[in-house]
Amino acid sequence: MDGNGCSQITSATLSNVNGPAATVNPDQTICSGDTATVTADGAGSGGSYNWDQTLGPGITHSVSPNSTTTYTVVATDANGCSSSASTTLTVEPTPVLVFSPSSPNICELDSAVLSVFGAQNYSWNSGETVSSITVSPNTQTIYTVTGQDGNCSSTASITVNVSPNPVVVAGANNFTVVTGESINFTNVGSNGSSYNWDFGDGGSSALNFPSYSYANVGAYTVILYSNLGNCSGSDTIVINVDVNGILSHQQSGAYSVYPNPVSSELHIQAINKFETVKYTIVEAQGKVVLEGIYEFNSTIDVSSLVKGVYIIQLDNRAKGLLQFVKQ
Repeated sequence: MDGNGCSQITSATLSNVNGPAATVNPDQTICSGDTATVTADGAGSGGSYNWDQTLGPGITHSVSPNSTTTYTVVATDANGCSSSASTTLTVEPTPVLVFSPSSPNICELDSAVLSVFGAQNYSWNSGETVSSITVSPNTQTIYTVTGQDGNCSSTASITVNVSPNPVVVAGANNFTVVTGESINFTNVGSNGSSYNWDFGDGGSSALNFPSYSYANVGAYTVILYSNLGNCSGSDTIVINVDVNGILSHQQSGAYSVYPNPVSSELHIQAINKFETVKYTIVEAQGKVVLEGIYEFNSTIDVSSLVKGVYIIQLDNRAKGLLQFVKQ
């Protein structure tokens, strides 16, 4: 009614339109570093979606959160009505695998222990299912392991480098000498970067080609040690020192002995067959250590003798004297 007392009646019709019912995909569990998809629905034709967590508009987004995160979307229909829904991504940690040692290097014929940490369970490409394995590769080799923690896993690899051992060749100009006689040792054929000789009687030398002599009779084990980088090797020879030079040719005449050097059983060999011969074995200082009757094609047990040079005297017409080395 206005100021003049006039009035008019009007009417309006209100329609109850169903608003949007926003929906999202179910909650998910992922491993750190993985990617998941969040998807919204419910806005209907002509509607729109807007996400929080800086995702912005869109029905679908790919996400890779570092920690458990809830994502909320607002769905707005064509009439401007809206509703919201949320979904949660639970993030479980992915194992971070750490090796010890981190850069393994070994020499030929050596082994290395590879250990891995950071997970609950492990599986190596070599078949083992433990945290530490022992490997002995001949060449550079890559080992791969998968670590599992719950539903999450990761894979890492480690390379084992193999360095060559030096080639070591010990030599001498004479392997049977008398006391005081000089021996020239050589390392020809070796490829090491440094050398050390152990002459077996306490003497040593760091020269490539040393000269050495022995004051006492005996069988001396000479060892040549060599290094190449971090790797090492050795070679061994035996020097026999005679009794005052009595025998410089131990296998001459009608009789000989074998094997020489010997460790247990000694044979006497003759040009002419014989039935028996009496023998006496004398040590370097002249003491009789063994005697008996040797029958043709039999053996003498010398295993009880200490290492050294011995003289065996045969009681025959020739009164043969033979030398052998007990090793």
